Amino acid sequence: ITFAELTKKMFQFGRKMDTVLSFIGDLERNKKIQIIQTTKELLLEAGKISFTFSIPIVDSIIASTAKIMGCHAILSEDKHYTDFCKKNSIKLVSW
Repeated sequence: ITFAELTKKMFQFGRKMDTVLSFIGDLERNKKIQIIQTTKELLLEAGKISFTFSIPIVDSIIASTAKIMGCHAILSEDKHYTDFCKKNSIKLVSW
């Protein structure tokens, strides 16, 4: 899901697919980044987060992953993460 959003954002900035793939490859090789498979637990938590914080469901999946995996930050310019991040002590980092 995050790769889909990342791809869209990079296209909006005029990047080509080869640049997107190279960037994603760099992320996959980065030892500080984990690629997490979507699970039933993550999706159920996403539903709760979406309802509680009025966050769109796709972004709620990202939020639930950050919460369950103990992430320290969400990289996004989406302001609808603000209350969720404050309540869960997760830093909201802008691009």
